[in-house]
Amino acid sequence: MRAPVGIVTVSLGPTALMRPPVTTTVEFGLAAAPVGTTHAADIESANPFTITAVAGGGSFGTPVLILGSSDTPTSIGSPPRQTGQTLFDLRKFWIIALSQTTIYIVRIIWGTPSQSAAQAIAAGQYTETCLQNFVGNCVFEEFFNVRVPVGNLVWAQCYNAHAVQAATATFLFSLHEYPSLSPGNLPLL
Repeated sequence: MRAPVGIVTVSLGPTALMRPPVTTTVEFGLAAAPVGTTHAADIESANPFTITAVAGGGSFGTPVLILGSSDTPTSIGSPPRQTGQTLFDLRKFWIIALSQTTIYIVRIIWGTPSQSAAQAIAAGQYTETCLQNFVGNCVFEEFFNVRVPVGNLVWAQCYNAHAVQAATATFLFSLHEYPSLSPGNLPLL
């Protein structure tokens, strides 16, 4: 079950303070040469992704694949990648542009390579956040996402209830990779 929009629920159990450090942080942009569902993002690419809300509001736009099954685990990062990375989470978005000044809801969806975005949404494998264009400049948005196994697909889509024309959001993102699914490294739900 996902938390309602705008609410993050965190349970601080006995292992919460014993989490291993993040071992890899990697920035991504749109792949120069995407390949189906296996390759959607290039490391340190300056080409942003664009997601579009349906004109007239009222529904989310088409999900856009932003991370393919072979895009994780990564081979570089800061600090350099260590072996054994089995989980990742999307952590920060660089919002390049929002075409409307009204509030957006951005949905991040994750699923296995055998799932479609629609199947992942039906299974509740998504999280959402709100954005608003106040200054028209590039902004950072911290994004809470659960940790999922490397090799999973990630899609993004947006909704803008007040847009009379198609509303677009353009962004880059970063993710963290983690070693294993140990008790101190379980997804936060």
